[in-house]
Formats: sequence, structure tokens, C-alpha cells
Amino acid sequence: MRNTVLIPALLALSVGLAACSHQPNVNLENAKTNFSALQTNPEATKVAALETKDASEWLDKAQKAYLDKEDESTVDQLAYLTNQRVEVAKQTIALRTAENKIKNAGSDRAQALLDARDAQIKQLRGLNAKQTERGTLVTFGDVLFDFDQASLKANSRDSVTTLANYLIKNPDRKVIVEGYTDSKGSAAYNQGLSERRANAVKNALVRAGVEPSRIVAQGYGKEYPVADNASSSGRAQNRRVEVTISNDNQPVAPRSSMQ
Repeated sequence: MRNTVLIPALLALSVGLAACSHQPNVNLENAKTNFSALQTNPEATKVAALETKDASEWLDKAQKAYLDKEDESTVDQLAYLTNQRVEVAKQTIALRTAENKIKNAGSDRAQALLDARDAQIKQLRGLNAKQTERGTLVTFGDVLFDFDQASLKANSRDSVTTLANYLIKNPDRKVIVEGYTDSKGSAAYNQGLSERRANAVKNALVRAGVEPSRIVAQGYGKEYPVADNASSSGRAQNRRVEVTISNDNQPVAPRSSMQ
């Protein structure tokens, strides 16, 4: 009888220990927080219902992967994609809100600016472009470069060519190219690597026909991470080059100048 009583208790203890060993995923928790913040915005279901639903579905995939104890890199990637969908929903809300303001104000000039920004996003959709405070942002991940290298891979040409073609067709747009690294290595080395990578993208755009005076290249090393540097997949997300395109003919403000 004593043994019979102990067996369920031992099973419960083993289950509890197994649960404790499954540590929270930082990037997944961040995605949950971002999606929760989106849900608190009443406009999410009014003007960005499809985008919000898309973000919800990706979050479900990320949580399922975590509960199924899939590789951490898989969970991190799904969490990253969730955050991207949340950003798309937020930008849709901002766009629709601006549209409503324009309708109420009846401003032809503001409408023209809004149309131009909307068109810019659509033309660069293949590069996962999104609207930010500084302009239209295109992020090139770690796929552009081999590890610890600053030379563009051959298979990155299509992405760079797509961006260059857009810039050639829109000669009034200014561009800032900003390189980032993960936290591995010294600050000085990472700074140099981020600058070399930013310049590699700039030079590729120039070779494709973009006027060099329109492009500023800047490196920030390990600053401004977009993911947790504690995991390999998080570090991979931080190793990136971001290209921000102006909404008009004015230079793009450097990242370091933003609060």
C-alpha cells in the first residue's frame, strides 16, 4: 500500500522537475509582450484585423514550437516572425489612422505624401519593407555575408538589385545604410566589421547605378540589438544591415540621433 501511494507522488515530482527544466524563451516572451500591446490598441481589430490575426497565428506557431520542445533556433525564428507581423499591424494602424486624419482635414498635400509612402512600401514589399519614423526600412539579415566577412555573397545580388532599381526610379530619395553585429568579440572589432558591411552594401548600390552622394553608410557595432544575444539565433538576427529610405528628398536622420 505504501508503495502504491508513493508511485503517483514520484510521477508528479518527475513531471514537475521536467517542467522546471523547460526554461522560458526570451524572444518568445518578447513576442508575447509585443502582441499583447497590439491587442490593447482598439484600432487593431477595427483597421488592421487581418494583420492582427496574422500576428496571432504566428505567435500560436511559436508557442506550439516551444511547448513541443523544438530547437531553440526554431522558436526564436518563429518569435522573430511574430514580431515582424506585429510591426506590420502597427504600421497598418498608423497608415489607416493617417488616412482618416487626411480625409477629415481634406489636405491634398498630405494625401499625396501618404500615397507616396504607401506606394514605396508596396514597391519594396519583396524586401519586407516597413514604414518607420525615419522612413521606409529594409532589413538585410545575416544571409548577405559569410561569418565574420564583409564581402557580399553572390546570392545576395537579387535583393540589392531590387533595392537599387527602386532607388534609380526614385532619384529624389536619400538612403542611409547602417551595419550591426552581435555582441561576440571586442567593441572595436565589431564597430569596424559593421562599418565594412554597411559600406559593402553602399558600394553594391553604387555599382548598380545609384548616385553615391545619395547614400550614407554608418556602422554601430553591437548597439541597438533586435534580439537576445544569449542565443545563437538571436545573435544571427542582430548581425544585419538596415537600409532606411527617406520619405522625401531630405536626408534620413541617423539612428544615433533618435531618442
